[in-house]
Amino acid sequence: MAVSILSGTLYAQRDVPLRLFSLQRINGSFSLEGNYRKQDTQLKGGLQDELESSLFLGKLELNTRSYMFHPNLVSIELGGEYNPATQRDRYLVIPDRSEINTAEKINSRVAFFSGKPINFSLFGSFNHSFTNREFTTNVEMYRTGFGVNFAFRNDILPFRLMYNNQKWDQEELQTGRKYRSRDNFYGLEFQKSFSEFDTHRLEVSYDDFSRDYLFDTTVENKIANIELSNTIRFGKTKGNYISFINYKIENGTIPFKRIQANESVSYELPWNFKSRLNYQFSKFEQDKLDVKNQSIIANLGHQLFESLSSDIYYEYNDFNQTEYKENYKGYGYSFDYKKKIPFGRLGLKYSSRQRTETRNAGENTIQLVNETHVLTDSGTELLKFPFVIAGSVTVTDETQTIIYQENIDFVLIERGNFLEIQRLPGGQIPAGATVLVNYTAVQQGSYEFTSNNNTYSASLSLFRNLLEFYFRYNESSFDDFSNSEALILKKFNQNVFGLNVRHKLIQAGYENDNFRSNIIPYKSEQYYVTIAGNLLTDLLASVTGNYRQYILVDDNDEQTFRDISARLIYNLAYRTHVKFDGSYRFQSGRTIDLDLLTFRGEFSTFYRELKISVGFETFKRDFFEEQLNYSSGYLRLERKF
Repeated sequence: MAVSILSGTLYAQRDVPLRLFSLQRINGSFSLEGNYRKQDTQLKGGLQDELESSLFLGKLELNTRSYMFHPNLVSIELGGEYNPATQRDRYLVIPDRSEINTAEKINSRVAFFSGKPINFSLFGSFNHSFTNREFTTNVEMYRTGFGVNFAFRNDILPFRLMYNNQKWDQEELQTGRKYRSRDNFYGLEFQKSFSEFDTHRLEVSYDDFSRDYLFDTTVENKIANIELSNTIRFGKTKGNYISFINYKIENGTIPFKRIQANESVSYELPWNFKSRLNYQFSKFEQDKLDVKNQSIIANLGHQLFESLSSDIYYEYNDFNQTEYKENYKGYGYSFDYKKKIPFGRLGLKYSSRQRTETRNAGENTIQLVNETHVLTDSGTELLKFPFVIAGSVTVTDETQTIIYQENIDFVLIERGNFLEIQRLPGGQIPAGATVLVNYTAVQQGSYEFTSNNNTYSASLSLFRNLLEFYFRYNESSFDDFSNSEALILKKFNQNVFGLNVRHKLIQAGYENDNFRSNIIPYKSEQYYVTIAGNLLTDLLASVTGNYRQYILVDDNDEQTFRDISARLIYNLAYRTHVKFDGSYRFQSGRTIDLDLLTFRGEFSTFYRELKISVGFETFKRDFFEEQLNYSSGYLRLERKF
C-alpha cells in the first residue's frame, strides 16, 4: 500500500468500477525544517523586548478523493495538514510574550448524486494559522465551519438551499487585540430563465451573527435579507434591462431597515449612438435617523469612426435625511479623440460638468452614516463634511463587523475645516481598502451654489510607445453662492504633466503634480523606474524604484516616500535555483514616519525526489518611536508524493 501511495494516482478516471468504497486519488507532501529566529524590539519609553527562538518543525499534508459505490452517488474529498513543532524561547523583560509555532488544517466535503437533478453536499473545515501584516503585526487565527447545500434542478422552478456555520477567533500578538465571530447563515435561492435572453434570480436569507472585537465591544445581530435580480437582453447585441431590488432588516446591536433598487436600461440606437438610463432608490431607517435617496442618470454616447467618441449626460439626485435635505441637478459632456500620426499616436480629451446643489436644514449637528472612503498610501482622502466634532469618528470595514482603532489602524489629520483620514501600515486596514466612516458634524444650515468642473488632457506617444508625454489640467469653481461659506467649498485647479520611457525591459517615468486648493494645496514630484524580464537565459530579475516628494503648502509640511523592491531568480542547474527578494520603504513627515527594510534569500535543489532548501529572512522597522530588528534562518527538507 505504501508503494501505491508514493506512486500517485491509484485509479484512472475512465470506466469507474462499482465498489463499496474506492480510493481514487491521494497526494500530499511531508517536510522537516529547522529554524532559528531572533527579534529585538525597542518600545516606547525605553522598554526593550528581546526574543530568541530555535524551532524544529514538521509538516504533513494529505489530500484524498474517493467514492462509495459510484462517484456520482457518493463522492468524498478529504484534505488535511499538520505542522508539529518543538521550540525553545528565551524572553527578556516581557516574559508573557506569546509566539505561534504550529498550524493545522482539515477540509472535507461529501457530495451525493453529483450531476443529478437532485443533489446535496456536506462540508466542514478547521484551520489554525498565523500570519503577519506588512511585517509589523503577528496574527493568530482559528477558523472552523460546516454546512450543507441542497439543489433541485428542474424545468419549472430550480432552487438551492444553503446552511453555513462559521467560527473565527483571531488575536494580534503584539497589540493584544482580539476578534471573535460566530455566524449561522440560512439561504434559499431560486433561478429561472424563460428564454436565452433573460435570467431571473431570487434569494432569501437569514443570518444570525455575533462579533466580539477589542475588549468589551460586542455586536449581535439577526439579519433577514431578500434580493431579486432580473436581466433581459434585447437581442444579442442591442442592449439590456437590468434590475436589482434588495430589502434587509437587521435587529440587535445595530438595528436598521434598508431597501434598495437599481434599474438600468441600455440600448444601441442607429448611427452609432448608444443610450443608457439608470434609476436608483434607497431608504434607510435606524433609530431616529431616516434617510431616503433617489437619483436618475441619463446618458447618450456616440462613436465617430475609430477616432472620436463623445458623451452627454444629465443627473438628478434627491437626498432627504431626518435633519436636512439636499438636491443635486447637473449635466456634462465629454470628447475623446485618438489619432495615429507619423511615428506615434495622439490623444486629446475634454470633459465639462456643471451641478447645482441646494440644501435645506437648520444650524445644528448632523450624523453621517456609512460614508465610503478608499484608503491608499499615496492619495489624500477627506471626510465629506467639514467641522467634524472631535471624538465622533468611527471607522469600520465594509461589512461593519471590524471596528478600526485610531492611531493603530488609521490617523485623522486636520486640513483647514476638514479632516483627512490615512491608513497606518501594519494595522487592520489593507492598502487600497474601502472603509465606512460614521461621524457627527456641525451643519452649515441652508445654502445653494453651482459648481463647475473642467478637465483637459493630452498625450503623445512616439516610436511604438518608446516615449510618452502627457498633460492634464483640472479645475473646479463655484458660482451663485447663497448662504454658503467659501471655506467649505473645495475649489481647486490642478496641473499634472509627466513622461514615460519604455524600452525592452526598462520602464521609467517622471510626474509633476501641482494642486492649488483652498483645502489642501500641495506640490508633488514623483520618479519611478522598473526593470523586469530575463537578463540572461537563466536569470529572471525585476527591480522597481519609486521616489515621491509631497509638499503640503499651507502646513509647510514636507512628506517623502521612497520605495525600492527587487526579485532575482537564478537557475543554476536543472531544479536548482537561488532566489532573493528585498524591499525598502522610507516615509518621513507628520504622522507617517516609517523606515522598513525586508530581505529574503533561498537556495533550493533536489536530491532525487527530496527537495532541500536553505534560506534566511531579515527585516528592520522603525515606526512611531518603536524599533524592531528581526532575523531568521532555516533548513527545510520536503518530499511530495
